[in-house]
Amino acid sequence: FLPEIIDPETGEPLEPGEEGELVFTTLTKEAFPAIRFRTRDLAIYYEDPCECGRTLPIQSRIKGRSDDMMKVKGVIVFPSQIEAALLKVPGLSENYQLVKEKKGSMVTLSVEVEATEERYKEGKLDELEKKAEEEIYAILNLKVPVKVLPPKTIPRSTGKAKRVIEREA
Repeated sequence: FLPEIIDPETGEPLEPGEEGELVFTTLTKEAFPAIRFRTRDLAIYYEDPCECGRTLPIQSRIKGRSDDMMKVKGVIVFPSQIEAALLKVPGLSENYQLVKEKKGSMVTLSVEVEATEERYKEGKLDELEKKAEEEIYAILNLKVPVKVLPPKTIPRSTGKAKRVIEREA
């Protein structure tokens, strides 16, 4: 296999050290070659020599999925970044949704997250919202409004949780 990192939007190859989508080309399959097979995984490709003496290029850990990626006000946002920020706030549950609204070419993002049972009974949810907004800003350098909801408000499913809700405005 020949791994490459490409721009997920244009398909153009990126320079070492730039984050993009990991693609593979098979070098041995003649009947059905896979040429730039898109994995939708985001990674970084490094050509720096390894301390161990290895001379092959190094790929970073998978950073996320290109199909989860959103661009909001020029900032690349992944649901995992929002989740990491929310998990730092005591009193918030792990149940959240990102609400992505399109108004023409403008994209806005907000977060809806459930409070834990105990914290919801205490009240002062505006303090939780403010703390969550601060944590998100610390990671993304982007102001994202947060609305704290009562427990068990966000719909659940038996499969993978739907984290991004898209709305047209």
